[in-house]
Amino acid sequence: MKLNKPLSLYLGIIFISVLVIGYTLYYFYKDMGGFDEIEVVELEPIKRTVVGSSYVGKAQTPEYEALVAKCVDQIKNNQLKGVLTIITHKHDTLENTEMNIFVGITLQSSMAEIPYDFEVKELTSNERYAVNLTMHPMVRPSVEEVEDLLIQHAQNQSKSLLPLFVELYNMDNTMTVEAWTE
Repeated sequence: MKLNKPLSLYLGIIFISVLVIGYTLYYFYKDMGGFDEIEVVELEPIKRTVVGSSYVGKAQTPEYEALVAKCVDQIKNNQLKGVLTIITHKHDTLENTEMNIFVGITLQSSMAEIPYDFEVKELTSNERYAVNLTMHPMVRPSVEEVEDLLIQHAQNQSKSLLPLFVELYNMDNTMTVEAWTE
């Protein structure tokens, strides 16, 4: 008889602990925007000036991280006014672990003092599809999942996309992923 009382006490404590932990995780996931709806929107053509550097190689290398950090520093120190932009070029010739990207800043004004080692790209789109992600980065879907969603939406609209995706990272942790039609 004495064994049943401690066993049910321990089971009760475990059950209440699991409930508290589950509710806490649910609350934080919801609070960080984990349940926010992801919607593809159609946008008008745009012309952008992006300054930055190209990178071809493995993901998450020190060289890639240095490029991103350099652009973030330019924005944070108000040397360039704009939005961190990563343009991913999709090539069949690259291995799965390699990427061909342009890391830069979409300029908000036409006049800027551009660092000497930055390239300037003038990009003009046709119709664009975009997904705005306002949730916290911890609960945000991966960029690959968003790209697949954009590709699927374009196929449903009978449109073909350029083999590139534009990621715009705002300093408030929101981001936009765009796909441009041909």
